[in-house]
Amino acid sequence: MLAAVLVSAGVPAGATVLVSGPASVLTATCQGSRIATLTHKRSGGVVVATTGVYETADHRICAVTIKQGALYGQSTRMDLRMTRFRKDNSSTHESDVGKFKYQAGAITMSALNSCIYIDLAMWGPGGAEIVQDHTYTGWCR
Repeated sequence: MLAAVLVSAGVPAGATVLVSGPASVLTATCQGSRIATLTHKRSGGVVVATTGVYETADHRICAVTIKQGALYGQSTRMDLRMTRFRKDNSSTHESDVGKFKYQAGAITMSALNSCIYIDLAMWGPGGAEIVQDHTYTGWCR
């Protein structure tokens, strides 16, 4: 039933749909196969978010970050950034920045002849930064 609803809403058949929290909350989608799950922890080891990283057959990388725990459902600032470094040393980036209750993303970039790195910054309800994560190993194609 859900698959029929998603297709009628314009989500391609076979797309990976990430759902977290109440069943009525539909989050952003990424297509392709999951190639990594990044876990983001604040000091003390408490998990505050996870980022799913996906790749399509034509080497497009997609990322979506879903809040976890007490922050899920609270409107706080998030900055999900994907940077593409090409073999000629030039770079470009895509980002999703703002106050979000559930997730940041999905953002997508081509990884063909380049490497993709993902950064996440998150702030708590009081405005203090609680997470600053950077992937030190990129996805290179």
